[in-house]
Amino acid sequence: MNIGDKVKLEDPLMETLVGEIVDKNQPRCKCKGKGHWLVDFDGEVTKIKIGDSRLSLYEEEKIS
Repeated sequence: MNIGDKVKLEDPLMETLVGEIVDKNQPRCKCKGKGHWLVDFDGEVTKIKIGDSRLSLYEEEKIS
């Protein structure tokens, strides 16, 4: 995943959200983990851990 990619957050307890990655927060040293994606969901920016299994690339369904 990269900055600018459309992603979806699937949480079984909440609705599925679709947003866009706006930034990547990565610690300078490797001792603090992998970091976070900053994802914009309709104006609400949320921090999501890099590698979180709930976050995946969003692919629009093609209607033919």
